[in-house]
Amino acid sequence: MMRTVEAMIAVAILVGGVAGLTAYLQLPPPKSVYSDQLYNLGESALQQLTASGVLQTAAFNPDNPLYQGELQSALQAILPANVVYNLTYYNVTTNTVSSVNTTQYTPIGYISNSGGSQPKFTVTVSFVVPSPNLTFVLKTKPYPSTVFILNCSDALGWWITGYTASALATNLKQLLTQRTYFQKVITINKTGQLYTLLSSGALQVGNTQYSATNSIIINVFGESIPIPQQEIPSGATSYDEWLGQQVRGYNITWVQVVGWPFYEISNTQYFNSANKPNGYSCGAGYPYFGIVGICGIGGAGLNSFTEGFTGGSPCTNGISVGAPGGTSLVSASTELIATENYYGIYVSPYQSSSRPLQNPQSCGLIPIMAVFNSFTSGSTAYYPAEVYTNSEHQGFLIDIGLVRIPDIRITALALLEFFHPQVIPSTNFATSGYTRLVVLQLGEL
Repeated sequence: MMRTVEAMIAVAILVGGVAGLTAYLQLPPPKSVYSDQLYNLGESALQQLTASGVLQTAAFNPDNPLYQGELQSALQAILPANVVYNLTYYNVTTNTVSSVNTTQYTPIGYISNSGGSQPKFTVTVSFVVPSPNLTFVLKTKPYPSTVFILNCSDALGWWITGYTASALATNLKQLLTQRTYFQKVITINKTGQLYTLLSSGALQVGNTQYSATNSIIINVFGESIPIPQQEIPSGATSYDEWLGQQVRGYNITWVQVVGWPFYEISNTQYFNSANKPNGYSCGAGYPYFGIVGICGIGGAGLNSFTEGFTGGSPCTNGISVGAPGGTSLVSASTELIATENYYGIYVSPYQSSSRPLQNPQSCGLIPIMAVFNSFTSGSTAYYPAEVYTNSEHQGFLIDIGLVRIPDIRITALALLEFFHPQVIPSTNFATSGYTRLVVLQLGEL
């Protein structure tokens, strides 16, 4: 008997506790719980209709039954069967009266599937859509420099495995002219044109003369440097030193797309047989790996260029090139990643580097901007892809020492990172009244 009484008392306590909790607890009404879900459904539906273009077309053609029918069919496919809708289009106009701006919303049409049954509750979703005739484009403010791309038909490339210099030059020109990033992009088709540009300080193309001063010269021949016949008698290393002097003198940015810079020279008109020309020194051999037309110089080429570029004493110790173990995995700099996002050109953020420069400061090259991050192994600093200058900040060298299969997009990104031509958003409204406000009411039956 006592156990029965105890059980009844316990039940009474539980019932009283639940009743008291219910009396003081404010639960949200069912309408508010379901409204959030219905609101999200409406917003998602409008976004899908905008992405497909159906909503814009219907909103700007409220009297066209074809477009209204397409929108109704799309809504029927998106919304559940127990959801009804009213969708109204509003024309948005702005007026200024007595220096006061006012915005007016004028209904211009609507569609609905409500057949008279009253929904349990209603939510309202609003959305602004642009005209189908609105175009959004990106315009560039070109950097005021001329880009010269070496595509000399009388020279051969090296360390550009899988490509020809002509293919790299063509692809690079396409990248740099998709938008007007630079004032002009010119192809140099003969070594004689390169000599004219660097010796006289200008190159005539058609009726226009292009200055070497503050220009950019891109060598797509890899390790090999096209050499004009006018410079052949002076010798390979003297030519490289002269190149460095001209780059410094005209404030040129010289770009090496891959490999050990200035390791070979090439002129197929002069080196046109399997026999080395009498009296000509090819320190790394001729024909270089059996390729008639290329004369190997070795590391002396980079040292000679650096001597002319820095205006200093001969680089007797030399600049070593190569990664520890033969190849190193390197990462893109934060500046390069930002450049990718700005211009919409993307490469892998991790690359293999087999030809980084080692301690370039020892010969007067000053690193000023990383394309791919430098790293240290032991006491040696390695620079896989970097922009260099000299103590006078007169002229620049962009060296990309990655693997021997060049990704020409990296060259384009290095230029865009360094010079950073502006990209300006521009909107063109082809019609007046280019904005519509769309209000969607949803109810549940």
